[in-house]
Amino acid sequence: MDKETVLKTAFGMPLASPAFNRPPLQFYRREIISIAYKTDINLLRKFVPEPLEIVDPIVKFQVIKMHDVPGCGTFFESEQLITVNYKGQTGNFMHLLIVPNMAALAFGREMLGFAKKIGFPELKVDGDTMLGTVNYGTERVATATMGYKFIRLDKDTVKKNFHLPIFTLKSIPAPDGSLAICQLLKIVESEIVIHEAWSAPAALHFIPHALAPFHMLPVQEIVSGQHIICDLTMNTGEIIHDYLKN
Repeated sequence: MDKETVLKTAFGMPLASPAFNRPPLQFYRREIISIAYKTDINLLRKFVPEPLEIVDPIVKFQVIKMHDVPGCGTFFESEQLITVNYKGQTGNFMHLLIVPNMAALAFGREMLGFAKKIGFPELKVDGDTMLGTVNYGTERVATATMGYKFIRLDKDTVKKNFHLPIFTLKSIPAPDGSLAICQLLKIVESEIVIHEAWSAPAALHFIPHALAPFHMLPVQEIVSGQHIICDLTMNTGEIIHDYLKN
């Protein structure tokens, strides 16, 4: 295989069978419980990279059931997002994300810089309660509960939040251990369809774990709980800051 063929063919690893499909990636009937809470702003400053800014000490913890994702199948995901500001625009910085699926991990982490690790989230209805759990290995690291479909939300209002950008820090080492890539990325979701949106009382509990540290952003006060079923498309990202060049 000559150089030109390599450059034309190479996309993901391994070369003969990349671990994920080319973007965009569509999600159908994505079911989410999203619990927003206040935390210690001084702790957030330890994890949010410049030039992002913290305006309010708000974090979102989400557990998501992916019913139908071309190229990935059906799986669960959990994420912790920090509310940030970039040049006057509000968005969410991806702090930690847990998935059990190699294709989902590779697409989000290798290409878009999502802070993904392998673990075992789950989302289900438990009587009159939405129950979201996350295990890392065999240990429980997070439990989220929310009443099942208490108050219907306005779909257009909920949809506006999905247009907020996601910011990620993509860092990939060179063979000698130094940084080869260190970039701040901006990702915007599109083709958003809100099928259902509900609010209800919510609670959130983190169990300290050395390698799945959701607990490092502790819950001070629950702000809201939402249960959303939607379609969306995850697009390619945009480099907004290169730490190795600026």
